[in-house]
Amino acid sequence: MAQTDRARRLLEESVADLASSEGWTRYLESRSRFHSYSFGNVMLIAFQRPGATRVAGYRKWQELGRQVRKGERGISILAPMVRKVDRDDGTEPDRVVSGFRTVSVFDVSQTDGEPIPEHPCRVLTGDGPEGLEAALLAHAAAEGLTVATETIRGGANGFIDRAGRRIVRRPPRRGGALQNLGA
Repeated sequence: MAQTDRARRLLEESVADLASSEGWTRYLESRSRFHSYSFGNVMLIAFQRPGATRVAGYRKWQELGRQVRKGERGISILAPMVRKVDRDDGTEPDRVVSGFRTVSVFDVSQTDGEPIPEHPCRVLTGDGPEGLEAALLAHAAAEGLTVATETIRGGANGFIDRAGRRIVRRPPRRGGALQNLGA
């Protein structure tokens, strides 16, 4: 419990740090690197290790062929504790967050081992591969999502709007791929 209290205090301090330009900039830079983490965990990572670029748990680094160096101090984040709650109608039980616990993650700079492959994101040029439109629409439908085309600021090609249950993509550039991808 003491670790969780410490992580919550760190979170409070890091949120207060947002009031400064430097703190806000640090948050935005971290957020761009840790898109799959919650707001609070991005704040905790940025506050404890501002230069972090890629974080994972100890075992995940081992799965990736890397080892956390001896003596490295973990970055504390809060992980949800999920439990199943049976439904009265006998269908699949609901998963409910019952609290949070502190877990440690480590930045890639704290590890040694196999290089981590980079996945460059680039704008497609020319025609997309045959069947790409159908594959995207089928995947979206299977996930219960719609596909929309909107102007997106900041140069992103697209994003998933989970709350709105949709995939959003930028309008095609003249001569670019995915020109016929429908909404």
